[in-house]
Amino acid sequence: MQKYCIADLILNMSFCGSTMIERSHKYQLDRPSVESQIQIESKRGEALQTEGCVIRKSEEQYTIEAEGKRITFFFKDKLLSRQKIAENNGRTVEIRYAPALDSYKGLTFDELESSDTCSAFSNALLEYEGVCFHASAIVFENTALLFSAPSGTGKSTHTRLWQQCFGKDAVQIINDDRPAIRRIDGRFRAYGTPWSGSSPLNINTSAPLGAIVFLKQGTKNTIRKLSNREALKWLLYQAQYPKQNRKKVEKLMDLLEDMLMKIAFYELTCNVSDEAVHTVYQQLRKDKIL
Repeated sequence: MQKYCIADLILNMSFCGSTMIERSHKYQLDRPSVESQIQIESKRGEALQTEGCVIRKSEEQYTIEAEGKRITFFFKDKLLSRQKIAENNGRTVEIRYAPALDSYKGLTFDELESSDTCSAFSNALLEYEGVCFHASAIVFENTALLFSAPSGTGKSTHTRLWQQCFGKDAVQIINDDRPAIRRIDGRFRAYGTPWSGSSPLNINTSAPLGAIVFLKQGTKNTIRKLSNREALKWLLYQAQYPKQNRKKVEKLMDLLEDMLMKIAFYELTCNVSDEAVHTVYQQLRKDKIL
């Protein structure tokens, strides 16, 4: 297993597919003696056979608790396709894939591995006051800005418009799909991660989090500040966390409640234009975020 530094945490990780091996390379840490805080192991092999207390069950998967571990079994065409074994409050995760598995629900193996390991990382991150968020994240004027929206709405297009308006030297896209957010010493930072969806855009860097902007498609460009209730609804929709794990949900809610007090949230109705960028920029300047 290789050591990595992601979101100021030390991870031990291994991957099977080429995508995660390539994307995680820039996060590698050449200090083998440093103790890891999170371990995520992805491998092909036979499933771990065990019995335990069933805590969740459906046709496609079931989860048991056994010997201090939470084990989830996933099925494809009624055959076991993969297995997740989590312990130590999710800080140690092993994912075993059936040897012949090459796709799952329309995902290639590499896409599935990326999704599974991102989920494992985000779940573990909650133990360190952090979470992965569905957004395209930029750093501009030493401030991280996150643009979030349902898939296909245009968040990646919008962040590229920022580079077009201000230049690639001034605007860094640190992650185009799943940046991490952590609370450190009471303040929030956004981090690049190797989990960037279908895009290879991610950078191993971080910056203080200034604002999260939720996008809606429209013909005119308007921006408004969201109430805490409106922002919380968006945050719960776009944050990646295990909804069936009560303890993890409690950790997430503590984190989000603090974010609502310290971070600015906006809704941008926009078209694909430079004007959309300047609408956000002017508002953030007015609110002294930039």
